[in-house]
Amino acid sequence: SPTGTHIASASYDHKVKVWNATTYTLVTTLVSHTHKVWSCRWSPTGTHIASASYDHKVKVWNATTYTLVTTLVSHTHKVWSCRWSPTGTHIVSSSNYNAVKVWDTQNLGREFL
Repeated sequence: SPTGTHIASASYDHKVKVWNATTYTLVTTLVSHTHKVWSCRWSPTGTHIASASYDHKVKVWNATTYTLVTTLVSHTHKVWSCRWSPTGTHIVSSSNYNAVKVWDTQNLGREFL
């Protein structure tokens, strides 16, 4: 997390795990992907986590309640990476075959590119 209190990890077991960065204990497990989760990133404000998966989806999670906010669907291949813009207004995701998507976080689900 931006504050350094938590760590989010992507996992081959289709889950995102959130850990306490001080005690290294598991805080919660985020379950919704149907294939390996390759990447996860905290939003700059620490309020959300984005995760990218081989299931062709990017998921956005509320980092306070640990609930799924939305699923971003547009990729047609495995999604390798996701990143937040420095201002938190966009998520960029990339997949096989050089596909890059830019998502508007103010209107989740709206794809710019």
